[in-house]
Order: sequence, then C-alpha cells, then structure tokens
Amino acid sequence: MKTKKLLIFLLVFLLLFTSCKTIGNPDTAGEKTPVLSGQPNPQNPVEDSENQLQSENQEQSEKPFPETPVFDIYEKVPQNSLHSGSVYLYNITADRLVYAKDETKGLPPASVLKIMTCLITLENVADLNRIVEVPQICFDEFESGDPNKDDIATAGIEPLQDNLTYLDCLYGLMTASGCEVSNVLAYNVGNRSISAFIDMMNAKAAELGCTDTNFTNPHGLFTPENNTSARDMFLITRYAYENYPLFKEIYEREIYYMPSNEKHPEGYTLRNRNALSVNSENNPYYTAFTKAIKIGSIDYFYEYKNGAWQVLSEGVTSLASCAVYKGEMYILVTIGAPYYFGPYTDDDGNQLRGLHYTYLDHKRLYEAVMQ
Repeated sequence: MKTKKLLIFLLVFLLLFTSCKTIGNPDTAGEKTPVLSGQPNPQNPVEDSENQLQSENQEQSEKPFPETPVFDIYEKVPQNSLHSGSVYLYNITADRLVYAKDETKGLPPASVLKIMTCLITLENVADLNRIVEVPQICFDEFESGDPNKDDIATAGIEPLQDNLTYLDCLYGLMTASGCEVSNVLAYNVGNRSISAFIDMMNAKAAELGCTDTNFTNPHGLFTPENNTSARDMFLITRYAYENYPLFKEIYEREIYYMPSNEKHPEGYTLRNRNALSVNSENNPYYTAFTKAIKIGSIDYFYEYKNGAWQVLSEGVTSLASCAVYKGEMYILVTIGAPYYFGPYTDDDGNQLRGLHYTYLDHKRLYEAVMQ
C-alpha cells in the first residue's frame, strides 16, 4: 500500500515539474522568443544572419544617394540653356552618362545619320579598295524638284565615274557630307538596291538597342518619317568607334584627295571643316581637346500641299563629336538645334550661320566638363 502511494506521489511530482519547465521555456511549446532587429539570436544563428542582412539592407535604403561626381554638369548647364532638342553626353572611359536632355526624342537627324551609312559599309565591305558602280539612279532624286533635296552637300563625284573606290566614298561621305555618295554606297552595299540598304540600316539600329529611330534614306535629308534621337545616335556612333578603327581615322582626317573625273581631270581635295577644333582668332566655337565626328544641317523643311511645295518649318542642325580630357573619352550627340539664319559673319568676322547654335551647345557642355 505504501509502495502504491509512493508511486502515485512520484508521478504527480513529475507531471508538475514538466508543466513548470514548459511554462518557463516557450521554445518547447512551439513559440519563438522575440528577437529585436539587428540583435543576435543565440537560439537560431541562421535567423540571426537573416535579421542582420535585413537590417543592413534597410540601413542602405535609408542612406542618401552618393554625392554627384565632379563631371556631372546639370547645375553648370541647365537644360533650358541649350538650343538642341535632344542631347546625350557620355563618358566612354568611365562607362557613365554625364548629361542628357530629351535623349529619346525622335527628331530629323540631318547628316549625322551618315554615321550609320558609314557603319553599314564598314561592316559589309571587306575590301574597301574595290571599285564601286556609280549609276545615274544615285543622282535622280536630287533632280526631282523636291526642295528638300535641292542644293545638297556633294562629294563632287560624277554619274558613271569608273575609278571610285569604297574608301573614296567613305571619305566623301564623312568629310564632304556628300549626299550623292551616300546613295552610291547604299546602291553598292545593298546589292544594287538603295531600299535594301535602308532596311540594313534599320535592322542594325534595332540590333544596337535604338528605340526612337526610323531611317528612310542613307543621307539624312528631310522626310517626315526620317527620325532618330541623341541617345540612339550615340549608340550607333559608339559602336562604330569601338569596333572599326578606320571610322576614327576617317573622321579625324583633315584632307583627302579624290580621284579625277570630268569636272576635275587632275583630281580634287576634300577638307574637313571642323569648327570645334580650329584654333583661330576668328573662330568662336573652338573647344580644346575636341573633334567633330559628323555635322549636319538643313535650312528649311518643305511639304507638298495643295499642289505646291510649301515651307513646313525652319530646319535643324545636328552634331556628333568627341573629346579626350585628362585621359577620359567623351562622345556628345546633339540633334534638333535650330538652323541659324543670322548674318554670315559677326563684327569680328566670325562665321555664325547654320550650325551656330549646335556648336555653342557643344562648346558649353565640353567646357563645363573641363572646368
């Protein structure tokens, strides 16, 4: 009897002891002791690591943005102080955007488009010393009566000329901004089809990530559907620069000697008129360390309306340029500055017509970077 009572007493004692331990230690009851964020949890080191990471992420998100690098220039050059409609300035060396204004706005590119014509040629012609065909069809559109195609920039070549190479055409394209030579390249590279070449241009633009571009010709003269943005033109220019060393040689060359033709039996010279890098007293646009890659200008846009050609609006100017400053390479593209109809020269003899506002935009942006 005593033994039975003793067993019952021990059983009750064990039950009471177990209940007290459970109440004193919630972990054994399926609950976790609260742990403050960022504080160690000795009972669960994995959870402790996760809590610490969450705390660090929260602290990081609460930190202010890094200080603006010295070459960010928005305070120095407010967007409303620039004349161009679309602007994109990029530091190639640091792989970083420096400045942008409406960079995805599609605008008429003028002759800056010829960078793509040059790129497609470099990409598809292995031997640039080959002779090209120069058929009359490459000149016909400039004799159609469309004022958008009158008074074109020309490389001085002649229909049916039989001594012209692809390389001659590329210098005529980039140095003299020849519109007729743009068609010659398109005709030859496009397997005797200018329209096929234009398809190649648009396909390449899409491949490079251009989202605001639609090319309708290989020379940049105005049609309502012919548009690109400063960002897209930068992507095209950067690709040409980084993949084809000859591209840089072409736009940096100041003089190129073209072969003879009927009008120039002894041959003739093309000159690169780069106002950004001409250091003279009468040049207000000179900017140290810079080089124009391709310039373009259109004085008026015309539309055919009510049976006649009428002025649609004043034209635009555009420019792709580059600069090397303190070992860093920059590319700047501006599109859509108004064509300047001021006097041919100012009181000091400075040339102010045409690309005046575009040159001023480039000068101002580069000088801000170099300060």
